[in-house]
Amino acid sequence: MCKFGVAKEEEKMKKSIEIIILVLALSLIGCQGSVTKSGSTEPSKTAIDDSSKAQEEVNKNAQEKSNIKADQSNNKLNEESKKQEYIKKLDNIELGFKDFDKSEKTTKDMRDHANERYKQWDVVLNEIYGVLKNQLSVNDMKNLQDEEIQWIKKRDAKAKEDSAEAKGGTIEPVLYAGSLAQSTKERCYELVDKYMK
Repeated sequence: MCKFGVAKEEEKMKKSIEIIILVLALSLIGCQGSVTKSGSTEPSKTAIDDSSKAQEEVNKNAQEKSNIKADQSNNKLNEESKKQEYIKKLDNIELGFKDFDKSEKTTKDMRDHANERYKQWDVVLNEIYGVLKNQLSVNDMKNLQDEEIQWIKKRDAKAKEDSAEAKGGTIEPVLYAGSLAQSTKERCYELVDKYMK
């Protein structure tokens, strides 16, 4: 709910509470007036003090409820921003490697580049996994761990397959590391999209 909607709801709640307090205060005053010995219909000081204390208590409770709702809204925004934060982070990692593909390079440069890409994607994958440990239930985290084990096996098999045609050549490690990097990148986006809140 937007801040304006929350403010309107709080205003309605305050008005309702004030009306209830007024009715209660008038009831107390009416009861006190009929109980007094002198027969006076003026409200006693005790009834007015009790009414003021009741008003303060109601205001305090209303403020506490308002604070709880605000905290819940802020937590939801923080969770949403965590997902957005990681999407931007992933996009920036990919953009950082974009210019490398345009420059001339040696096999060593290509191998170093592929290894660096894989290293950066692996680091952010572990970060994402850490965030998910805090967000997911114990059962969901256990399922994700089982899924991760299967994914690692598939990632490694794909890297072997992708580099097999250059087996024994100088480009084989480049293709292998490049495949690991690409699979890890895709897994990062998948985990953020599918699981992160």
